[in-house]
Amino acid sequence: MKATCYLDAIGVVPGRISEVSSAGFTLLVEASAERKARIDDRLAWLRAHANDTADQRNDPRIVPTQRAVRVMLSNGQTVGAEIVDLSMSGVALTTSERPDPGSAVTVGKRFATVVRHTADGIAVRFKLPYSPTTFNERVVL
Repeated sequence: MKATCYLDAIGVVPGRISEVSSAGFTLLVEASAERKARIDDRLAWLRAHANDTADQRNDPRIVPTQRAVRVMLSNGQTVGAEIVDLSMSGVALTTSERPDPGSAVTVGKRFATVVRHTADGIAVRFKLPYSPTTFNERVVL
């Protein structure tokens, strides 16, 4: 039986139910190799941060299909970045450029402010959050 599951920290997961028991069911994921790799990466991140109480962000995170994005810095310079995860209110990016927290940037077409540095880049908060009706894994910044 085909099924589509929505997992808060992962997003939409299409598949086929292979087994049903009193404890639940087993879903065989039916997705491209690239999508399965993104799901695996996200699950690994969630396992690594399962006991991490330092992350107090409220909005659910997704990993969009289109992860490459351009970032315009406050000095007008444009650099490439890759989306680590995305929420309605902000995005974590892998990038070699590290503007100072508080700096204004444009991520794709969205105006944002750098809120912190991460191990591999920056995290930003959007000036105008996404609405729940337009926020999904197919969103393009």
